[in-house]
Amino acid sequence: MNFERVPRRGPDVIWQFMEDGVVLVLPEEGELRVLNEVGTTIWQLIDGQRTLQHIAEELVRKYEVSPGEARKDLRTFIDQLEAGRLIYLENDPANGS
Repeated sequence: MNFERVPRRGPDVIWQFMEDGVVLVLPEEGELRVLNEVGTTIWQLIDGQRTLQHIAEELVRKYEVSPGEARKDLRTFIDQLEAGRLIYLENDPANGS
């Protein structure tokens, strides 16, 4: 996975902050997903500006995990969100990549 890519929330995703996390709904698919604390943090960091690398670095700071562990867990989570059409990845325009 290219960590210089920028994740963006899918345009059809409806989401809501709840007491214990975030609920994501993809109405056309009938898909519902509830995110835990780490997933909620990642969802909040998916702002269309931050690269995956920036998100991984924030996870290292917030959760005091190793960079390798943060990247591995982020890769798994992003793959799941992308497969569920909840996000999509774009090249980072700042890097021209």
